[in-house]
Amino acid sequence: MPRDFSKFKTEPDVSSDLNVFIKERAAIGEPPPLSKPQEAFVKSVLKRHGWLKSKTRQEVLVASRVSRGLYKCASCAELFGPSDVEVDHKCSVVQPGGENSLLDFMRRLFCPKEYLAVLCRRCHRVCTNHDHYS
Repeated sequence: MPRDFSKFKTEPDVSSDLNVFIKERAAIGEPPPLSKPQEAFVKSVLKRHGWLKSKTRQEVLVASRVSRGLYKCASCAELFGPSDVEVDHKCSVVQPGGENSLLDFMRRLFCPKEYLAVLCRRCHRVCTNHDHYS
């Protein structure tokens, strides 16, 4: 004896509603570019939560570690504690006086370890000032 499936509810026909939605979605186009404050926010989040925890940054710090809790500055060759050293980008992350796209910023921030050096705070400040004001 064949089963009678007529008593089960069928879904309503949504194909016309779905087609309207798809057409509206396609008509919207690309979203507008980020505003300056939005881009600044994204860059700060990338620095704080991406760069500071990046594997490449950690590898550079480990390579410059002389002994437990002591790091050698690549510039002055003195030894410093972990809170007195910073990882320097040999190529400036932010182009002085120029507009940086978010993609360029990310490419420069997350560069290979050959483009990074561990410097003491004083040497890092001197290098950074030289990059920004030269």
